[in-house]
Amino acid sequence: MDRTSDALRIVALALLLIAGAGTHVVAGSIERVQLFRKQGWLLVNLQARDLLDDRTVSTVESGLPGSCVYQIDLEDPDGNRIIGRRVELSIRLDLWEDHYVLGSAQDPIVLPTLASADSALSHVGAVRLLPLEGLIETHEYRLHVSVSVQPLAASDQARISRYVSQNTGGARQEFALNLSALFNRMFGQRGDAEGSPFRSTSFRPQQLEELP
Repeated sequence: MDRTSDALRIVALALLLIAGAGTHVVAGSIERVQLFRKQGWLLVNLQARDLLDDRTVSTVESGLPGSCVYQIDLEDPDGNRIIGRRVELSIRLDLWEDHYVLGSAQDPIVLPTLASADSALSHVGAVRLLPLEGLIETHEYRLHVSVSVQPLAASDQARISRYVSQNTGGARQEFALNLSALFNRMFGQRGDAEGSPFRSTSFRPQQLEELP
């Protein structure tokens, strides 16, 4: 099979995913948030649940990667965002080795089952927010955390678009633009399955536990 046919097979798979992407599904929620101090930094541990909805499971089982994004925002007493952290985790099925891979190609975590991969996606540990010296000890702050799940991370969409553009022969630019529009339709604002966000009660940095 030539490279053009391989590229078109990817597009055909994407079109199949559209058929199941029309309904907005709540994929999960933040279950536990632990703020703590360590070595002069403010850090947070996160735990979520029920992250993999049917759409994302179908995507991963087909061999394409799924994506889970945590958005972490620290707010000052007036509700203004001081710092924001975005943690994105990808998950894919290695069809040849029959196991799941969490994370990037440079730092992969191999997991035997989808349930174990779901558990790994649901636990994010020791995310550094900012140095404690950037906070006023006597002021109150709040943390806002949300999680979203979608088939294909933005980086994977771009990678597939580049692959198809490079391997479809003539009219590459037009084909790449059409594929970009296809991804926008599949994974635009309505494509994210957003879970229940978490907003902490007010806290002072001096009240937080210091961990070794």
